[in-house]
Amino acid sequence: MQSSNRAAHLAALLAEAPEATDHETVGKFIRRLAEAGCSVLFILPGSKLPADMRSPQRRTADDKAAQQAASVAGRRDWARVKSPAGLALATTDVATLDGYLARYVKMFASRYPDGVPVNLAVEVGGSGLVVIDCDTDAQMRRWYAVNDIDHDIPGVIDPIAAPTVLTPGQRDAVSGEWAHSGGGHFWFTVPEDVTLPTGPASLGAMTMAGEGDSEGFAVLWDRRYVLIPPSVRAEGSYRSDGNVHELPDWLRDRITQAGVARAERAARSRSHVNGDAVKRWGAQTTWAEILAETEWLATGKTDGCGCETWTAPGVHASAKSATAHEPGCTFNDSADPHLQVWTDHDAEPFEHWRGGGEASFPVSRLQAVASIHYDNDLGAAMTDLSDAYDDLALADDLPADFGKESADEGDAPTPQLPEEFWSAHPTLAHIRRFAHYGVNSADAVLGAALVRLSAHLDPCVRIVTGVKRPLPLNTFVGIVGSAGTGKSSAYHASADLLHFEFGDPMVGDLIAATDQSPPELPVGSGPGVAEAFMGTVVDPLDPKTKHRKQVRHKVLLHSDEGAGLVSGIIDNKRGQDIGPTLRAAWTGAVLGQANASAERTREVRDYSLGLCVGFQLEALAALSTAEQLEYGTPQRFVYVSATDPAIPDDAPDDPGPLTVPLPHGPLRYDAELRARARREARARARGEGGDTDDDLMRAHRPALVARCAALLVILCDPGRTEVNAGDVALAETLLDTSARLHETAMEWRREREAAERERQLQGRIREQVATAVALDGRADDMARLNERILAYVDDAGGVVEWAGRTGLRKTKFNAGDRPLADAALARLAVEDGPLVRDGNTVRRRVS
Repeated sequence: MQSSNRAAHLAALLAEAPEATDHETVGKFIRRLAEAGCSVLFILPGSKLPADMRSPQRRTADDKAAQQAASVAGRRDWARVKSPAGLALATTDVATLDGYLARYVKMFASRYPDGVPVNLAVEVGGSGLVVIDCDTDAQMRRWYAVNDIDHDIPGVIDPIAAPTVLTPGQRDAVSGEWAHSGGGHFWFTVPEDVTLPTGPASLGAMTMAGEGDSEGFAVLWDRRYVLIPPSVRAEGSYRSDGNVHELPDWLRDRITQAGVARAERAARSRSHVNGDAVKRWGAQTTWAEILAETEWLATGKTDGCGCETWTAPGVHASAKSATAHEPGCTFNDSADPHLQVWTDHDAEPFEHWRGGGEASFPVSRLQAVASIHYDNDLGAAMTDLSDAYDDLALADDLPADFGKESADEGDAPTPQLPEEFWSAHPTLAHIRRFAHYGVNSADAVLGAALVRLSAHLDPCVRIVTGVKRPLPLNTFVGIVGSAGTGKSSAYHASADLLHFEFGDPMVGDLIAATDQSPPELPVGSGPGVAEAFMGTVVDPLDPKTKHRKQVRHKVLLHSDEGAGLVSGIIDNKRGQDIGPTLRAAWTGAVLGQANASAERTREVRDYSLGLCVGFQLEALAALSTAEQLEYGTPQRFVYVSATDPAIPDDAPDDPGPLTVPLPHGPLRYDAELRARARREARARARGEGGDTDDDLMRAHRPALVARCAALLVILCDPGRTEVNAGDVALAETLLDTSARLHETAMEWRREREAAERERQLQGRIREQVATAVALDGRADDMARLNERILAYVDDAGGVVEWAGRTGLRKTKFNAGDRPLADAALARLAVEDGPLVRDGNTVRRRVS
């Protein structure tokens, strides 16, 4: 597509941006953007920060690949390497973007019950764009001046005067006052035969300033992103306003000149490295790589020197908490330029280097790594990063299974229901054939079928065990398997498998006589579960009056991604009471709240609820914390495997659906089972048992056995209302397999934790050895520095400040000696040493 034609196409596309909460149309809009060559990035709702929409498994695989690449490259810190996120997740791949959108909507659904607003951005370089970013009216005027546009002449409208996208501005996070407003983005398409400078040396951005820095607008062309319609923040929305243009020659030339000049400065700066190992490391390591392992975030904007600015964690009046100077910087002609911190608070993990309460202070790359990974120990950081000791490199010390899937969940064997279970009843054999005909796991289809059956039962259908109150048959099932093993497929297959016959609604004690089939809904917040049963009805005596009340008694819940549900359960605030609500729903307790406003009051009684969740081993292990085991959350699930080695090579005959007549009343244990249930309940009530983790996992076993036995009777022998020992034996087999599957997840987690502890231990041993070798190898330098430090302290009267702009470290030692000076000071300030260090103060030890 010609650049000019593409420009018109993009302008039209932006003008048709949908509402941010219209997810179906947003999905089509994203696909059209990608097809137009735009590299799309998801942004957290209401913000300007990139959102990582990768699944946990994808993120783990990406991290592993990044670690392997780092190891091959000889990096000692390969085990700490993370795969690039943020801007690196921008893509033109439509399938990936569809998956990201689905996960985005699901992840933030509980936070935005009225609809998740989708924020989007494009990465300019990957989209073949140059964008002029003006934050303020002054910067807009500077842009007009550069283009010789007289924006104030009445009746004269230059086509380049209107920004492509109007931006909503930014309020001060502390005062609430406008930090900038009246700005916009001007888009330009890059012709196919034009190549702009790229790579770390160019930084992909520059500032074209006027007489003051505040008038400088940013020019973005590589590895930068801009938000686009329909994105919305608290200050307002991003709106299409003007055209997209082809890149003018003068702007292309300015970008090329700036990129070439910066690359030349960077090369000149790097020539100063000489043989210094630490400087050599710093010259080839970007601040983005270092800060990626902190909570600092790139603003996407550059400082006047052309280097990127970053925001520190916490609330700050200005987004520019620091400037990350890189080689080629016009301000700092160094091979290893520093991070200049501007914020006067919340600069962790770098506060250690703030001297004398300074509002602004520099941090070197070595200092930064020492703060992030070594508790500010420069000696340990230096020896780990220096490549002067190749015999200590980790490349030869990789574990034998590094990079292989054997350490991941994909190869972990998952327990299966035994052959004798499936041959115990013709109905079970039917279910197995149906699952195998569709190439699904028989265990998973059975588990989903039990959930679907439980949700279709009338609330009056309970199991009477002779102990305490009759139990509801509300059932939770977790289908466990790695990505792509068919968890969702098995769930949907259960809908094709079961055909329910509801019978005469006038027979029996039905509570939900008119509530035949339950709605199938995703799992949201705790109030959302209760809300699923609620509705608005018209008062029969006054048609103008409407009341909120419980309008249904059956609900079927399903979650494809168990990791999101687990996050909500673990983080109660985020999950809005989803954990307590599900635990209450499993027992049949009253749901909702009666003390809210009229429109929010919910009181749900007499209901049937089924929940089917797709778990990966990692998510299941994450659910089984000590706290959740104490609460009884993981014990309420029946776990079935999404994989099935018994699926035959040739498809069996299609057995067709299974007709299940539904009962109209409770089921009961026979006399033998009632006596056994009483004995077991009496032992528990008397405290005749331990409190081990195994006992915790069995805390709800009697109730699970009763529910599963009753459901199997309804499924396999419709019309029978008495549950016998044979039914319980089948239920016990199902739950034994479930327990083994849960233990597989726990063992997987224990192996991962043990491997991580071993890795950390070996890392600490290597650090200690490397530190000793490095310092011994420079014994003469250390002795010289020791003498200098002691002399400076004595000349100052016995007390000095070490760090900071006026500290001894900066004023008396050159950049190359400072890291070793820190190590020398550490030796002098040991317990019996001649110096004492108290924070930033160093003094002579008093005998």
